[in-house]
Amino acid sequence: MSPRVISPQLKKKIDRYVEGELDAEEVDELWTELIHGSRALGYLKVAAGIDESDDSGDEKSIKTAAQKQILNYKHLSAALVLIAGVFFAFQITGEATESVQPITSIALNYYRSADAGISGDEVRLKKAIELANQGKVDRAVRIIDVELNRTTDVHTKSSLLIKSGSILYNAARYREALYRFERVVKDPDVNLLLHEKAYWYLGNTYFRLGEPEAAKVAFQNAYELDGAYSRVAEKYLIALGQE
Repeated sequence: MSPRVISPQLKKKIDRYVEGELDAEEVDELWTELIHGSRALGYLKVAAGIDESDDSGDEKSIKTAAQKQILNYKHLSAALVLIAGVFFAFQITGEATESVQPITSIALNYYRSADAGISGDEVRLKKAIELANQGKVDRAVRIIDVELNRTTDVHTKSSLLIKSGSILYNAARYREALYRFERVVKDPDVNLLLHEKAYWYLGNTYFRLGEPEAAKVAFQNAYELDGAYSRVAEKYLIALGQE
């Protein structure tokens, strides 16, 4: 597949991201779009004031850009790490459709602001993510499970299930992660972005477990939802179909 030329709509979304105008769901969607080509990533570097010829994405250059554009460094660096990791996976053989691998890990840090002004639930979730990043997986999952039992909101429950599933995925506890992602995809009331995200992670989890047929079913569902994960799911379906 030839690289897609960056669209005016995507440029506008990147500009809004640089200005801090996107909410959490919009940022998740943007990250997904950015992994599909280096041109969009290059435009993000330009918009953020990063030297486009610098492929290192090092902390110094990103921090400098953050100061210039009043960006949140943690959020931008997480995006660049995610984009670079998935893009590299597609380029290992020189052709995106020749070979794919399940994603190595799922980015967990997503906060754009300091602790001041965020809710108690968000503080606890941030603590869970910090524990997970320290390798204290069981403690992290327990905190999220407490939050799960406290809420009846479908969107919140689904977000928490995906977050805890992601923590377990990163710890190579794939069967446990699978259960959480499946709970999300089986709920008909879950919104599109969370639904397709759960299918995308579910496909990667089955892939990790050595179950390619089940992985293809999950990727197919992500593709058919025709949202932010559709194109990346299509690449995996094509590659898996060639094996």
